[in-house]
Amino acid sequence: MIIVGITACSKKQEDFPSTNNPPAAADNTPIYRQTEKFGTVSNQTMVPVFEIPSQYTKYTRQEVSEASKDEYQKFPESTFEGYVNTWIQQAASVEKPDWIVLAGILNPQLATETNEFKKQEAAEKIKNQVASDKSKLNVVYGWQGEMLFIAGPDVSNGEYYLTIRPNASYQVVSYVNSKNYRYNLFYRPDFKALGMLGDNRGDMQLTVKVPIEKAKEIESLREGQKTMIRVYGSVEGLTDERRPQIGKDSSEASLRVEVKALEFGIRMNGQFKTFFFLDSDQLKKSKT
Repeated sequence: MIIVGITACSKKQEDFPSTNNPPAAADNTPIYRQTEKFGTVSNQTMVPVFEIPSQYTKYTRQEVSEASKDEYQKFPESTFEGYVNTWIQQAASVEKPDWIVLAGILNPQLATETNEFKKQEAAEKIKNQVASDKSKLNVVYGWQGEMLFIAGPDVSNGEYYLTIRPNASYQVVSYVNSKNYRYNLFYRPDFKALGMLGDNRGDMQLTVKVPIEKAKEIESLREGQKTMIRVYGSVEGLTDERRPQIGKDSSEASLRVEVKALEFGIRMNGQFKTFFFLDSDQLKKSKT
């Protein structure tokens, strides 16, 4: 049985866009500017590219995370098994793996084990069972849900105004295997290394400028479709703010991904159609 799940962070969200208590800029350049039609927007204009740069093409792709709900039923079970196995291998390849957690995911009976020595023995076995592969730590995955709001384009200059809400609800891959064990194993983006801290609610605003003709092309694709983000980044370990929940019938855990780049687009006919791509140099321009 294969299903898609929704998880929501505990922080209460308000209607967006949000500009409350913006962070201070390092210089005197205003963080925001006022527009007549779109209200307050980021004053830092980003210039994207429209193809994936070569340094990102070898990232490990977790394609099932990009799929629509309708597509889920078309994927073979091996696709979901591959997703889970890749997630587990990434968790085992970070600098300091949590072998107890991985042992619990791979051996559900440990959920009821009270003997800490037996848990430790199981963890030692997992070290030999799961092969570490640091080349798999660079990952690209689909980030879908309620975290993205797009205004625009401004037809006079081709600017789009984006609000990203990392604390909003989002979809996760939820897979139930033939033994009726449920895996909720997913990723959480971390923007701190880019200096993107957000406002008092964690919301971030981006201004992205594209050529007018490109904006026309994007709008023809966006019509009736929901824009998705593909996150490119480095897996750093289990998240601190959301500890794993390991039980005899299910496991839920998330890996922290240090964001390197963001790609915006839609999923169409089983393929990802790129609108624009922002690498780390562009994202670092953001003061929000």
